[in-house]
Amino acid sequence: MAVLLVKKPEKPRVRLRTGWYHSSYDKAKIGGQKKMAWWYLAAAIFCEVVATHALKATQGMGKWGAVSLVVLGYGAAFYFLSLALRQLPLALAYAVWCGAGIVLVAMVAWWWYGEALSAQGILGIGLICTGIAVLKCASVS
Repeated sequence: MAVLLVKKPEKPRVRLRTGWYHSSYDKAKIGGQKKMAWWYLAAAIFCEVVATHALKATQGMGKWGAVSLVVLGYGAAFYFLSLALRQLPLALAYAVWCGAGIVLVAMVAWWWYGEALSAQGILGIGLICTGIAVLKCASVS
């Protein structure tokens, strides 16, 4: 008695920057990972802003509670940034991280600490936001 073994045909494979994928399920999975990368980047930005404002509260590294918040905040920010870099291009992720961090730190300092924002400062914040938008539109993904 003869047994006929039939091999399943392989699905077509397509090469991406992030690796090989096989099917529409994999495409959806990659799209979901890309969305998750943006959430990781948002978490990195949030942690950086919190740590930066905690840095002001340390009063020259004299308050250990604030110092620990600074260390944990920056550690978490770099961790989330590293997770985002799995899917996002380095130039785009770093520009968004830095630019959004600068804008949010300036806005929170204005709102929370009452620090003044001059017309040049507001113009600079607008230019940073415009630069991030242009870089995002120009990025190949």
